[in-house]
Amino acid sequence: MREEFARESARASRDRKAERAFLKSKIEIARSDRKLSESEKAEAVAALLRELDRLEGEDPDSRP
Repeated sequence: MREEFARESARASRDRKAERAFLKSKIEIARSDRKLSESEKAEAVAALLRELDRLEGEDPDSRP
């Protein structure tokens, strides 16, 4: 079952604009989460920004 899902996922086209929007919304959520300490927020935001940079590095159309 997992192999089948992995094959289907690999064939599916990706909506990179939606992925970027999702990551940006998660960054805002992390920044405003009252349950996280400032260091936890910084760590979460940094991880999300790294993923956003990686995604934008894969997509030449996302660069100016």
